[in-house]
Amino acid sequence: YSSGAMVRLEGGSYAFGHSSSKVGLSPFQISKYEVTQGLYKQVMNASPSYYSSNAATGEIQSNRPVEKVTWVAACQFCNALSELEGFDKCYTISGDNVACDFSKNGYRLPTEAEWEYAASGGNNSYSYSGGNTYGTVAWGSTNSGGITHEVAKKQANGYGLYDMSGNVWEFCWDWYSSSYGGYGQVDYTGASSGSQHPTRGGCPGNELNITYRSQAISNTTSWNDGGFRVARSIPKYSDKYMVKVAGGTYAFGHGSSTTTLSPFYVSKYQITQYDWNKTMGGSKTFYHTSSPEGVRGRLPAEYVTWLQAVSFCNALSAKDGYDPCYTINGSTVTCDWTKNGYRLPTETEWEYAASGGNNSYTYSGSNTYTDVGWFHNNSSHRTHEVGLKAANGYGLYDMSGNIWEWCWDRCSDRRPAASTYAGYGQTNYKGPSSGDMRGLRGNTAWNDPASSEFPGRITFRYGETIANEYGDVGFRIVRSDL
Repeated sequence: YSSGAMVRLEGGSYAFGHSSSKVGLSPFQISKYEVTQGLYKQVMNASPSYYSSNAATGEIQSNRPVEKVTWVAACQFCNALSELEGFDKCYTISGDNVACDFSKNGYRLPTEAEWEYAASGGNNSYSYSGGNTYGTVAWGSTNSGGITHEVAKKQANGYGLYDMSGNVWEFCWDWYSSSYGGYGQVDYTGASSGSQHPTRGGCPGNELNITYRSQAISNTTSWNDGGFRVARSIPKYSDKYMVKVAGGTYAFGHGSSTTTLSPFYVSKYQITQYDWNKTMGGSKTFYHTSSPEGVRGRLPAEYVTWLQAVSFCNALSAKDGYDPCYTINGSTVTCDWTKNGYRLPTETEWEYAASGGNNSYTYSGSNTYTDVGWFHNNSSHRTHEVGLKAANGYGLYDMSGNIWEWCWDRCSDRRPAASTYAGYGQTNYKGPSSGDMRGLRGNTAWNDPASSEFPGRITFRYGETIANEYGDVGFRIVRSDL
């Protein structure tokens, strides 16, 4: 089911309820279709549906959405389908009580935020999922004939999802609360307790806006027009956020001499405060504690020392099942480059990635800094949520401005001279063997890109000591392609 019926959505900041307040979402997968009667019978060996016969002319009965199932039965279906396809089950079910482990890769019900983000199809100007004309995208009171219909007979929304504005009501995971509590949060999973779960979308008897919230389903209630679609988390950071860069020959410093790089993976974004807290336990004090865009967790993690950054890499590697690269003994750190875990980029990798495949650009992705970066002139002297500016040619964001980014390489000067780079003619150069500082690249929201002291060009090199915290210093991560 996962190979053909699921769509990957990238997440980001979303105006839940089409309001001015936003929620944050990590990438996830969601099914194109409501679960059908045929699929439900195949998985559960049961046929609970009220609309079990008399399909509309030309429609296939087994392709109508399943309904007359309880919310608990939908969770049981998710576990059964996960087991059939070799995924880790998300739900622990004891009678009518259900707990969800969102770190598992199995099927589950979408959260309300995921459901509405998916239903929007990338266009919040639409009243319905995929358009402003109800009859072209959904089955409701004026066109359904009072019955459900075969899935995907109407037009899909912008994400390729069908029937999200009407055919059957669709269960969500959250406990319902009339006051939605997810604004400003990332991956909000609902109230901590409740007696009912929200259902979203619509049914043959109504025609509702995609932001309409219903509280109408308890764990053990079933309706003639209540069904569901499934979602899946994408647990590994590497699967959610990393891009493969092909490597090759590169003119470091944009001069005439070249160095060579093997392929590697690099994160699209600077590590965020949400990434840090989820991996390291949430005890970090950051310089910025609020976001001008509304979702603090999507701000880059700063006040991060170089030593803390390599510790994060090891912790995330262990969490995602990779072999950690670093051996850390106090302030002494060694890197095993044969391991497949997360690590800091070398300066060469960083600059190659920042170039985006185009060495004619002054900044990462453009010659106009305001298109791709946050600097003194457009940042209001503070960081901003990741991914809001244009990406470079490799699909990487914020490599010019916002915060400095730690690199692996040692250096002995805060402004290493071009002549100190010794990687020309080498492959996978990892920097000098000595130096009491480490490289920083990218520049920050506090500096003027035209400055002679801290120029914004992507070739500018800087360095700092490894144990100091700075409000404008963070990092992104890479993995070797092993």
